Amino acid sequence: MERMIERVVCGLAVFLGGQSVSADPLGETQRNLFHLAPIGAWDDDAGSFNNVADYQARMLSGTGGVKPKNLKLGMSNGLDFLMSTHGAYYDYIYAPGRVQNLGTHHLGEADYSMALAQRTDLPMGFHINGMPWADGQNQSEDHLHNFLERYQNGGLLQVDRLGRIRSAAVAQETSGTESFTDAPQLEMQVTLSRNATVVRDYASRNCRAVMRVLGAARDEHPDLVSFAKPVLRSWTKPARQC
Repeated sequence: MERMIERVVCGLAVFLGGQSVSADPLGETQRNLFHLAPIGAWDDDAGSFNNVADYQARMLSGTGGVKPKNLKLGMSNGLDFLMSTHGAYYDYIYAPGRVQNLGTHHLGEADYSMALAQRTDLPMGFHINGMPWADGQNQSEDHLHNFLERYQNGGLLQVDRLGRIRSAAVAQETSGTESFTDAPQLEMQVTLSRNATVVRDYASRNCRAVMRVLGAARDEHPDLVSFAKPVLRSWTKPARQC
């Protein structure tokens, strides 16, 4: 038994010794790198508080400006497949080219984020967001999330214990601008029920559309697309996951 243990230990030492003379991890394939990609609304606009170059400099400030081995800094953006859509004419299909100028920074969908990754040579991760964050407070905008909120005058909305679809201080109808502390878009929220086939069909279709866009992007730029994380609400779980 002692000889067997000795042979195993010696073999392990040889194996580990062989590993120690391998190539520098920074020269190995992307699959051996750990991607650090905090979520945000990244851009490369001068003066933006989400400027990628400034972010990278802050991340490296604790390492003397040197990237640690096996670690590649990146970024991740959300893709809002219920809000970033074409209008009713195109049946609210996902719009990968949508970009919002929010004053302090830009917030863009798949096309914008991939172009940003290419310009900065930083890998991009994607959080594929559904309800309730993929919404805006302006109910007059023609996108899928507003369509679902207005459907049958709020028939697809969650209600509180008193049957209200909105805050008690406003009229219980869907046309008014949403208003809620800190995040106005959260005032009205679409049901998460798996039995809401209208919600399930639209949301699942657009989620799959996003995944196809990202699949094509990864085929073209495998070094830049580090992950795609689809949200799974209850309406996607029965049979139609993204």
